[in-house]
Amino acid sequence: MKLRFIILLVCVLGLTAGIAYQLSAIPTQSIW
Repeated sequence: MKLRFIILLVCVLGLTAGIAYQLSAIPTQSIW
């Protein structure tokens, strides 16, 4: 049960980091 919670937490953190990276990468691509 705890292992499933850890996997879910890692997936959510990974998605959040991916979205934040894409949002921060879009302005730099439009500038260049």
